[in-house]
Amino acid sequence: MVDHKSGPMIVDCLGSLFRSTSLPLEVFVVQNLPGDTVSLTATFPQVTTIRNSVPLGFSANHNQAIALGVAPYHLVLNDDTIIPEGVLDGLVAFADAHPRAGIIAPELVDLAGEVVPCERPARFPTLLSEVSRSIPPRWLPDGFRGYYPASVRSQPFQPDWVSGACLLLRRTALRDSGPLDAGYFLYYEEPDLCHRMRRAGWEVWYVPDVQVVHLSGQTVKRHMPREWNQTQFYFSRVRYFRQHHGLVTATLMRAGVLFVDAWRWMKWLVMWRFSRSDESYVRLRLATAALRRAIDMRT
Repeated sequence: MVDHKSGPMIVDCLGSLFRSTSLPLEVFVVQNLPGDTVSLTATFPQVTTIRNSVPLGFSANHNQAIALGVAPYHLVLNDDTIIPEGVLDGLVAFADAHPRAGIIAPELVDLAGEVVPCERPARFPTLLSEVSRSIPPRWLPDGFRGYYPASVRSQPFQPDWVSGACLLLRRTALRDSGPLDAGYFLYYEEPDLCHRMRRAGWEVWYVPDVQVVHLSGQTVKRHMPREWNQTQFYFSRVRYFRQHHGLVTATLMRAGVLFVDAWRWMKWLVMWRFSRSDESYVRLRLATAALRRAIDMRT
């Protein structure tokens, strides 16, 4: 688990984790933001904390904990989740019953018990699915975005990839596939890992009978400006397409990133010219930085 000065949220998450099971656990929390002085071990003495001197990305943070663990399974878990009773037992029981399962993911729901739309299992990204995600959902069926229909998700099945908010990973499978790719700071590390896991001969499973509550996006909203967050998304998207679809497709994707960032820069330039507000000035600076990074992006 990674702590981004999460305060009560990570305390609630850890509390629910320990209450949910009687299985023996080794728990690692990476404190990712320098200056984070919250002592989780005072409340949870069984937790081992890892302090970063500089902030790292999703993959690099979780790889630190994976390297220290010795248990046969490793749970990748967001700090903005709540673990109901029986979740870990259910995931481990499913993994034990399916010895070729390298990744097992639960269903992710909100506080009302509804499936989180953007975290449903999906097919591997393609140019069509990525373009479709930029179009309002009401205009296109979910199939264009790569999501599996509810009829398929009603029982355990093997999707192409699953969300990284909660993943049970088999340690022997990770040795074959390799760990999470630290070249992805944020986004697209899950489909990349699922690709490599499948190529190594392991299975990826989605188990809807096991549900985890995910307060989706809370960490990103608290600590990452929208423009920076979108830039990371686009960088990771281009990297993913370069690795798994080749240079031509990645170049087309990069052209799309440049277009979006240029349009956003023009929008905030015009708004600042007319309003001269502090908010539009800050947004313009962020958009300028994003555009520069997009121009420097390599495929």
